[in-house]
Parts: sequence; C-alpha cells; structure tokens
Amino acid sequence: MSLEINQSNHLGEGKIIKLLLKYAIPSIASMVLVSLYTITDQIFIGNSSLGVVGNGAIGIVFPLIVFTQAFSYLLGDGCAAFLSLCQGRKDRESPGKAIAGSLTLLFIIAILLRSLFFLCPIPLLELFGASEQSLELAKSYMFTLACFLPVYMIQNMLTPIVRNDGRPMLALIATGAGAILNIGLDALFIYGFDMGIKGAALATGIGVSVTFAFVFIMFLKPKTYQVKIKDFLIKFRFVKQAIVLGFSSFCTQLSIMIVMLVSSRVMVMYGPLSSYGVDIPISAMAIESKCYTIVANIVVGIAVGGQPIVGYNIGAKKLNRVKKTYKLMLIFTLAVTLLATFIYEVIPKQVIEIFGKSENPLFIEYGVNIFRILFGSLIFSMYMKLSTIFFQSCGYPLPATIISVARDIVFYVPFAFLLPFITEQVATGSGIYTWLYSIYIADGLTAIASLFVTLYVFKKFKDFDIEAKLEKDNLLN
Repeated sequence: MSLEINQSNHLGEGKIIKLLLKYAIPSIASMVLVSLYTITDQIFIGNSSLGVVGNGAIGIVFPLIVFTQAFSYLLGDGCAAFLSLCQGRKDRESPGKAIAGSLTLLFIIAILLRSLFFLCPIPLLELFGASEQSLELAKSYMFTLACFLPVYMIQNMLTPIVRNDGRPMLALIATGAGAILNIGLDALFIYGFDMGIKGAALATGIGVSVTFAFVFIMFLKPKTYQVKIKDFLIKFRFVKQAIVLGFSSFCTQLSIMIVMLVSSRVMVMYGPLSSYGVDIPISAMAIESKCYTIVANIVVGIAVGGQPIVGYNIGAKKLNRVKKTYKLMLIFTLAVTLLATFIYEVIPKQVIEIFGKSENPLFIEYGVNIFRILFGSLIFSMYMKLSTIFFQSCGYPLPATIISVARDIVFYVPFAFLLPFITEQVATGSGIYTWLYSIYIADGLTAIASLFVTLYVFKKFKDFDIEAKLEKDNLLN
C-alpha cells in the first residue's frame, strides 16, 4: 500500500520531464504498435498479388474499425482519466466501479456492432466506396475481423487503464506481443498459406486476442483501485464519469469516421470524371491515412503519457506542474510533426512504395500529390490532437469535444463538397484534387480555436490559484 502511495505522490513531486518520458515513451510505443495492425496488413497485402485493389479493400473497412474504436476510447480513455483524477484525490473505490461497469457496457455494444456487420455488409462497404473489384475482398476482411470484435474492443479499452494504473511498460509489452505476432502471422498466412486478405484479418484477430489476455489479467490485479464482482453491474452514477471524460475521444473517433465517409463519397463522385477512376484514389488515400495514423498515434502517445501527471496534479491542485507538463508535451509534439512533415513532403514516392510497388503510373502520381497536399497542414492537425487530450485530462471534456467536432464536421465536411463542385465547373476532372485543400481550411481554423481554448483554460488555472490563496489566507486569519 505504501508503495502505491509513494508512486502516486511521485506524480506530484517528481521531475516532470522524467515523469513524462517514463509514461510517454511506453505510450508512444504502444500507440504505434496498435497502428501496426492495419498498417502491416496493408503492407503485406499491397506487396501481394492483390496490390492496389487489396490496399483499397482494407482502406474501405478501416473507417468501420475506427467506428468500433470510438466506443472503446469513450469508455477506456474516460476511465483512465477518471482513474488519474481519483489518484490525486486518494480515492481507490470509485474507479473500480466505473471501470467494471464500463467493461460490461462495452461488451454489450461489441455484440450489437458485430451483429450489424454480419447483417448489413454490402450497404456498409458500398457506403465507404467499395467497387465491383474491391467489394468481395473488403467483405472477407470485415467478416473475419468481426469474429474478434468483442476481444478487440475490450483490449482497446483496458490498455489505457492499465497504463494509468502505473504500469505503462506492462501495457506496452501486452500491445507489443500482439503486434509482433500479427506481423509474423501476416507473412505466414498471406504468403505461406496463400490465404490473401482473409489471412491478414485472421492474423490481426489472433494478435489482438493475445493483447487482450495480457491486459485483462492486469485489469483483474490492479494497483491503484479495487474491483469487486458486484462492480460489473452497470452503475450509471460511476459509468457516467467515464462517459463524460471520454466523450471527446468518442467524438474524435466518430469525426474521423465521418471524414473518411465524406472523403470516400467525394472520390466516388469525382474519381470517374478524372483519369484515376475510383480504386486508385481510394487506395492512395488508404495509404495516406495509415501514414497519418502513425504520426497521430505518436502525438496521442505523448498526450496520453502526460495524462496521469496532468490528472493527478489537477486533483492535487498543483496547477503549475500541469502547465509545465503541457509545455513539454507541446515541444515534443512540434518536433515529431516537423520531422514527419519533412519525410512525407520530400520522399512521398518511397514511402508509398513500402505499401507495394505499382506498375500503374497514375497510382504513384496521385499518391505523391495526395501526400504533398494533405501533409502540408500536419502541424496544425497534431496541435489540435494534443490540445483535445490535454483538455480531457484536465477535466474539461466540453472544449475538447467542441474542437474535435469543429475540425471534422463544421469545417471539413462542407468545404470537401463545395471546393470540387466549384472547380469542376471550370475544369472537368479537377475535383479529385481540389477537395483535398479543404483539409487546410479545417486544420487552420481548428488550430486557431485550440489556441484560444488553451489560453482560456490557463486563465481558469490562474483564477483557481488566486481563489486558493485567498481561501488559505482567510483560514490563517
């Protein structure tokens, strides 16, 4: 017990840069390993006989995976943030009730989503741009993944909780074991057994099952909270805490899915008017989204790594430490983003060819252009991601939610439809490119909004400090 108290106290007294590195490095590695599941599937499939069409099929299913993650992150990130806040308040009982009840709720949601995927596969896949060539491949990939859906969603929920329970390295080992196994099985199933896209999905399912086994055992043996069998009954009073704190994560994932849906519809509308058709833009966009995900997951890892520090010090009312943590996270985020922007802008062709070399020059041409356009505003997008998780960690889910929704729904969606419609009136076939510039508008405006909200939150901290000092003076008098 004393060891656990000392560990929590360390969050309020230890050197911030050491604490951030301690939590952020495993978090970054864990988040990158999570992204490797679909990335390695796409690399192996792209370098197989399925090529561009196989890449596109995985890209078509990816938004549905993001949709399932929305519920995992809603409850997982929410419970993790709630756990950190409770650690600062020395509350060991409330987190267990919230986590166990949320786990039961997520299992029910997972069963319902799996039923939806099995009952309505074709409408869902066609909605996200499946063509005659890619439909059967996408359906095979989705059906196989759906078999593992409850396990996949629960392990996504439990991983951040284990991390915030003071065991970031164990969370990393659990994620790493599943990801490494997935890579090995991808090679075996796709090339050795010639199972194609079904083999890629099966490898992913087995990998996430291994991660699930690890994190579930750790969930049952917590360090900073208590779980009882009766806690698995859903108590809305506690689950509500997780939902409120995790709502911004839910909105972020849901917004990502909506962006992918809109992007798919735009490509279906304007691809046939150009020389690229539909499959080339969708396949190129699938590769771009995976490369974007790598950078986003690193930034999310930085922000999530700071979450226990921020949450604890908010609960302990040590607000100067919260500010210092944010500044360090911002510096790391800018460094990562600038490096990624340089790579994607300078050598996009080489990056694309990792996912499979195509003999079609139109595929490379569109892929290179899509990289150079979309990654131009990466720094604004990543600043926004850092800010939303920081606000969530501080217990301000509303501004985090507003920023997430504003970027993807308020700014991106209308311009994604409007820009290509306008330019198509001038030059037929131009819409397949001009819709990409809507990302610049969305990222730029949201970055400005994020800056103003950050200044507002810091002002609240200052006001809180003044009130605390006045209260202390009154007590002394």
